[in-house]
Amino acid sequence: SVARIEREVERNLNHIAARFSFRVVSWFAWICQFIWNRIFSGVDIRDVDIERLRNAMRDGTAILVPCHRSHLDYLLISSQCYRLGLVLPYIVAGENLSFFPMGYLFRRSGAFFIKRSFNKERLFPRVFARYVRLLVREEFPIEFFIEGGRSRTGKLLPPKVGMLSMVMDAAADLRPDRKVTVLPIAISYEQIAEEKSYARELSGKKKKKESFSQLLRATSVLKKRFGKVYMRIGEPLLLNETLENLPTHWSELPSDQQKELLFELGERVIYRI
Repeated sequence: SVARIEREVERNLNHIAARFSFRVVSWFAWICQFIWNRIFSGVDIRDVDIERLRNAMRDGTAILVPCHRSHLDYLLISSQCYRLGLVLPYIVAGENLSFFPMGYLFRRSGAFFIKRSFNKERLFPRVFARYVRLLVREEFPIEFFIEGGRSRTGKLLPPKVGMLSMVMDAAADLRPDRKVTVLPIAISYEQIAEEKSYARELSGKKKKKESFSQLLRATSVLKKRFGKVYMRIGEPLLLNETLENLPTHWSELPSDQQKELLFELGERVIYRI
């Protein structure tokens, strides 16, 4: 029935949506500053990188696409935006990070949650795509990791284009004068905080599921120093230019051509990272 579908849509939206809280954001910013000062020797970001970030947010919708080497990546980017007085991004987060109490805190700091697989799901992917379309239309910055998961070796993983596809669908419906800018972001650590767990996983041991107990054990990193962090923003990619150069409207392209173009765009993003 329609009523049952509406209830299911509402349940999915509540599962997905971010719920920003300035109080939680301020508290998280203080915690992040403490962590960076405690375990790192500073965060290196250039004026040109900051300017690219500012321009993308001012001109329309900024799509932040960083590499993914550590759980600290998304905290680092949001804390730098907070420090610079920029709009905090809405961050696509895996369901594995929705555990209590961190799921509550992440959601109120801009995280919105996606399932690892849409297999046998009918409504969830539609609600999620419509939520992304709303964020793009309202010009909120969005952050997602194009590799899907964290790289255990330091090398970039092949691009996964599911989120990129949703962003393209949303960008194709905007007015031509509103820009959607993809910002490739490289985050490099002199030493990775998860180094030991990565070594265990690469030797064949099973990845441990994220939980509050795991988080408590991870506080041991506060006793160590991990050197410096470098954050660089590559040359932006304008989705408007890609869409303007198409022979027809994006929605009218055959699915195989859409997929080919998305993988080409994903490879360009990875190259610029």
